[in-house]
Amino acid sequence: MDRRQYLAAAGTACVGLLAGCGGRSDSDEEPPDRDSDPEGDETSPDEVEVNTYGIEFDRIVNAVDDLGMDPTGGDPVDDALARAYREGTLVRFPPGEYRVSKSRVIEGSVSRFGIQGASKDHTDVVFRFPNAENDYWFVHQNGGEDVLLDNFTINTHEKYVTIRCRTNNGSLVQDIEWRGFLPEKVTNRGQLLDPSCPSVDGTNTVRRVIMGRDGAHVSGHYSATGIRSMTGIRFYGAHVGETILEDVEIHQIGSNGVRHTRADGVVTVKGGLFKNCGLSALRIHNGNHPSKDSSVTGAAVVIDHEDAKSIGTGNWSEHGANGILLDSTGQGYSQPTYENCDIICRSILSDGGWGLIRGTDTGQSNPGGGAFRNCRVINHTDLQTVRIDPRKPGAEPPQGFTFDNVGFYLSGDSQPLGAVISIEDGWDGSRISGSTIYASEGSVDGVCVRNCQNVSIENTRISVPQYLITGAGSQIVTQQISSEAPEELPF
Repeated sequence: MDRRQYLAAAGTACVGLLAGCGGRSDSDEEPPDRDSDPEGDETSPDEVEVNTYGIEFDRIVNAVDDLGMDPTGGDPVDDALARAYREGTLVRFPPGEYRVSKSRVIEGSVSRFGIQGASKDHTDVVFRFPNAENDYWFVHQNGGEDVLLDNFTINTHEKYVTIRCRTNNGSLVQDIEWRGFLPEKVTNRGQLLDPSCPSVDGTNTVRRVIMGRDGAHVSGHYSATGIRSMTGIRFYGAHVGETILEDVEIHQIGSNGVRHTRADGVVTVKGGLFKNCGLSALRIHNGNHPSKDSSVTGAAVVIDHEDAKSIGTGNWSEHGANGILLDSTGQGYSQPTYENCDIICRSILSDGGWGLIRGTDTGQSNPGGGAFRNCRVINHTDLQTVRIDPRKPGAEPPQGFTFDNVGFYLSGDSQPLGAVISIEDGWDGSRISGSTIYASEGSVDGVCVRNCQNVSIENTRISVPQYLITGAGSQIVTQQISSEAPEELPF
């Protein structure tokens, strides 16, 4: 199921209701095809218009006609591609299969270089890596700017093929899919894609990239299981600028869908579907950029183990199963703003889990506060819905968490921490406003706040079987709290 099917399955009863429902609008039209043709005329691959997306190339060459590459997958393209790797060159690949025999066939910091499939569909141009095992680079771009990687497929069945497009500004990774089952990881290679931006003034973009549709080995957190799994998109210490992720789809990956926990830069997520990621879907902190903050807008985060692809010899583990993991890995940075997102748990096959939304204090993790606005959080299981662990020293402001116009809907009959929303020690100044918190069965409380001061809960409907609000050792101000059940539910 794609993102829209999941939203439909989750229900749209809250869409368009007044503030306090916590619904979000999903009325946007489907995006157009890559090269829409309103007249419906057939266009051959050779006639597909060249679009360089604002990057000015000095020359555009055909991989087969000009460079002599074999489109049948017989002869390797390594030498020809390596020779073409120079400033100002866009290499366009006609439909076919292209064999790459060497790791890091593209390596360097050349600017204004590109690889582009010359077709309307990214599946028409396939790169295969017969010599790859569990640790293999295709592109290792480290520096430069204005690099275009566009419109092709990477065959990764039972192997890992990774891309680094770590450039200073203006690069675009677009319409690329990693296809094939992703096996257990036996090396330290950390991600399929590193699109970091090592210039504080730079911005790179990743658009419509797809990972994990064919399944992956899943085993939980390495510290508990001793088994490593791959992250989809990861940012390292070199990332100090901004990278925008637009309509990315990570359907199943063993570790984190997106991880950004150490660097000073920011990550901006716009739309996208992040489904059944073994450890967490999004693990992003706010960064320390002089003028920008990380944000997630319009994304769908889904846990639905009963609708997963193969996990090989792996197991869904209790040491994971997070939708959103609020983390900072020793940096203390605050967390992004999540807005107009759907965060859904439909089924879970592990024996427990960390939480649909979890602010973690495990190990070095010491995240600062964050905000959720105009989101829906829908939980059909007994996985903890919101779990904010105690605030640790060194966590940056804001000190509290904000939930503004968020709908929390639980159809399960229990919560491991007793309440739909659990906020532990030290999150002074936390606020819940204009929201709905609903649970119909079991011994479930609405909100539990422990050892926090100056907490505000206002203009909020809390309809649960047990206590609406509990506050051990806390100072909580409440205004306009209703216990009436919502008129419509997204179940």
